[in-house]
Amino acid sequence: MKLYLLRHGEAKSKDEDPEQALTDNGQAAVLRVASFAQGAGVSAARIVHSGKRRARQTAEIIAGLLKPTPALSASDGLDPMDEPGIWMSRLDEEKQPIMLVGHLPYMGRLASVLLCGNSEKETITFTAGSMLCLHRSTEGAWTVQWMITPAMLR
Repeated sequence: MKLYLLRHGEAKSKDEDPEQALTDNGQAAVLRVASFAQGAGVSAARIVHSGKRRARQTAEIIAGLLKPTPALSASDGLDPMDEPGIWMSRLDEEKQPIMLVGHLPYMGRLASVLLCGNSEKETITFTAGSMLCLHRSTEGAWTVQWMITPAMLR
């Protein structure tokens, strides 16, 4: 099973926009990553986001190109300070490829707990708009397949 972890794109500051919508640069960067994902044949049965505006906007851009069915859903357990164990347990039930769109430090902590069993070890550095592809073997072990950042796609 493939798991795609996507950090939301660059967002406006809380002072500029209390809901922290994506900046124009953030939207463009996420679109570059979405275009790469589409060209690489990425498919996800579901795209799940935290519900925060910047994550929802990021998920909408990705869904616009990947066209999952059903398209999008918001979920608890993906906020910046949430415990990674929430989605770690949920992923045990997943059989189809899924994409989670969220925030720091959560995305890094989830990747770390899946890869090495410790959410406090920094194994992956997520920049704004970056996507990580993990694969779960039939034995349940997670491995990194690839990672892409917007800066790589200029």
